[in-house]
Amino acid sequence: MTETSTSRVDSRALWASGDLARFCFISLGILLHATNETMVATVMPAMVGELADVQLVGWSLAIYELGAIVAGAAAGRLVSYVALRTNMVVAALLYAVGALVCAIAPSMPLFLAGRLIEGFGGGALVSLAFVSVERLFPRAIWPQLFSVMSAIWGVAAFSGPVLGALMTELLSWRWAFGVFTVGGTAMALAL
Repeated sequence: MTETSTSRVDSRALWASGDLARFCFISLGILLHATNETMVATVMPAMVGELADVQLVGWSLAIYELGAIVAGAAAGRLVSYVALRTNMVVAALLYAVGALVCAIAPSMPLFLAGRLIEGFGGGALVSLAFVSVERLFPRAIWPQLFSVMSAIWGVAAFSGPVLGALMTELLSWRWAFGVFTVGGTAMALAL
């Protein structure tokens, strides 16, 4: 009973202070990564039609996930040597550069290189978001923050295909990656 009331008091303090904005900003990395991860399924048909390399299509998600797993594991350790903020800026820039490469890629191999870079950045952003909670917020509210981060992932995973389909229908599949280029760049600049 005491733990619950302490958690409520702590979470109210978080929501009343400027820490809510900080938490939302940190969670932006999760939103970008999870949305991008699922968005690619709806842009794939238009993309393959333009890049004309069907045998490499399956690599689009696989190579993104490979980059995300490697960078996610490494980022948690890197914060022991390099400042958290610096790591987040580098991760956001990698993500933005990868998305830009995808958006302008004239061939499937270059597109896949962009997906790998994007995966590195996105995976690091997710890992660093969790490290940020541990470093910047009181332990008593970690479960609540992790729950909100999980909900953000769920919403992003659902909205990714919708965003991809809308961008592909209204503009071009390339614009779907352009949105993520802007998001990653804005995050890096704001840090």
